[in-house]
This record gives sequence, structure tokens and C-alpha cells, in this order.
Amino acid sequence: MEGISILQFLRLFLIFPYIYGLGYVLGRVIFGRGDIAFSVFLSLAVWSVLGWFSFGYLKLLSWFLTFLGAFGMLWGFRDLLKEWKILLGFLTVILLRFLIISPLSFPYGNDAIMHVYTTSTIINHGGFYHIFEPFGVEGMGSFNLGFHYISASLSYITGLDPASSVILTAYIFWGTLFLAVNTFVNSPVLSVVITFTSVGISTFMAWGGFPTLASYSFSIFAFSFNGYLSIPFWLGAFSTHFITSSTAFLSYLVANWKNLDKKFLLGLIIIALILSQQYFRIVFFGSEIQPYENFTLNRFVLDTFKKSALFSAIYIIFAFWGYKKYPEIAKGASNFRLYSPYIRAPFLLLGLL
Repeated sequence: MEGISILQFLRLFLIFPYIYGLGYVLGRVIFGRGDIAFSVFLSLAVWSVLGWFSFGYLKLLSWFLTFLGAFGMLWGFRDLLKEWKILLGFLTVILLRFLIISPLSFPYGNDAIMHVYTTSTIINHGGFYHIFEPFGVEGMGSFNLGFHYISASLSYITGLDPASSVILTAYIFWGTLFLAVNTFVNSPVLSVVITFTSVGISTFMAWGGFPTLASYSFSIFAFSFNGYLSIPFWLGAFSTHFITSSTAFLSYLVANWKNLDKKFLLGLIIIALILSQQYFRIVFFGSEIQPYENFTLNRFVLDTFKKSALFSAIYIIFAFWGYKKYPEIAKGASNFRLYSPYIRAPFLLLGLL
């Protein structure tokens, strides 16, 4: 802790009202829920879109909502203690990941550098800014900014530099992956094991796939709800990484089409309006975006989205056919009833299971 003052150390404890207290207040008032997983994910979903509505005052908004979260900590402290096993698992995953990663030199890949640039830009301008001024790097805007809004707000609150805040945000999302898995497994010990034995996801720290990790966590957690209750978490998934969450969301629509009521459809419209802010600003600030950024927007976002949509459509078609041919696969899968049929059905149809 050399070089860190006592005040800076104490400010790190503001992470708790930041990631739990705010969600507890909103969850209790809006949804009548206050469990730890729901509160943490709801908090992060709010932080992931806050920058679009900050108008240069993201720091002020971050402090206001954190103080509201402090009230939530007092309100929900007893509920938090009742879930001490889940809380312990959440903190254990973060601590173990820290012990594994901390000896490595930062940055962990080109993507990590981009996340620091993006977070630094948001911090310097108090919210969205269409180019990386004053850092001298061309372009900004073709990537979902939810992870970076969370990281920037966290930097304001804790006093951490942008690089440290980015890594801390990544650690937090390792904890949320545990929470999402535990929602289905209902065993903190087994959820810790699953979180660390997910080899593909574990490699994200090596190249900086932090928003991808965030989107996976949000998407998995969203699957545990039917209808409109999933909306805040799909918002978090799309705001952190649109491409990653698209296939999961399409699968969710197929699996839950009977439960898609008017509230759910209204929620989708709200999500579309919020996320369109990013691309709306790209269009209107297009003259200030460098040629490289236009290339990135066309090649990375548009081409990748087309491929993702194509593969998602093919998967959904096979899932639908397989489910019709083998309806018995939907029976006897209590914990995974929402998505198990749509995972197994394509492989059964192809004769792989």
C-alpha cells in the first residue's frame, strides 16, 4: 500500500455502496427485491448507462448516487448478512483473481490499453466524448461504453487512476460472474469452482476482454428471469458488449416468447433508445471522427454484427427444429429449464448428443 494515503484507502470502501447499496434501494423501491445478486447487477446496469445522461457532470452524479447507495447499505445491511455465504463467495472470487493476476505487468493486451484510453476520456470530459482528446489517439465511439462508464465512475469515487480503475472493474465482474452462475447452481462453493474452471472466459484477462466478461455476466443473470424483470440486465449486457449479448438475447426470446408481455416490449424500446445514443452521436459528430475510426466502425461493428446475426439466426433455427423433434429434452431440467432445451436441441438434431 506504499504511496496510498489513509484517505485513499478508506475511499476504497465506497465500492460497497457503489455496487450494492444503490441497487438495493432501486430494487426495493421499483421491484420489491433486495437480494445481493439482484442489487449488484441492478447497480452496475445503472452505472453502465449513466454516462449518456451526465452532460459533463458524471462526477457529480456518481457522488450523488454513491451517497444514495450508502443509505442503501444501512437499509439492506441485515439482508446482506443473511446471504453471507454468497457474499463470501463473491469476495473470494475477486480476491483469488486478484492474487492470480496482480503479479503480472499491466497492460494485459491491446484491448486493455483501449479501455484505459476510453475511461480516461470519459473522466476528463465528464461523460461521452466523440474523440480521444487530449490523448492523441484517433477516434472513439464504435465500442459499447458501459464498462468504461462503470470504470470512470468508480475512479471518481475511489480516487484510483484510470488503469487501476479498469482492472478493479474487471475484478468486480469476475465476482458478478460468480453471482450469475450461483443463481442457477445455488451452491456458492460449486459456483466458485465453475467460475475458475471456465477456461475460455478466464483468458479474457490475458487480452483485456473485460467488457465481454461483463456482458456474459449480465446475460447469464438475465436468463434467470421471465419477462420484464430481465430488462435491466439485458440493458447492462447490451451496454457493455452488444455483439456478445446478441446471441444470448435471441435465445432468450425464443425460450420465453410466451412471457413477453407489454412491459417487456416497452423495456426493449427503452433499451433501444438508450443504446441509440452512442450511434446517434457518431452520426452527428461524423465529421470529427478520423478515417481510421470510420474503418473501425465499418469493419468491426457492422461486419461483426452481420456475422453474429447470421450465426445467431442459424443457431435459433436449429434450436427450434431440434426442440420440436425432441420435446422431451425440456423435461426434468429444473435449474436450467429456461435455456437447457435451446442448448441441447441443435446438437441432438445434428446427432452429436
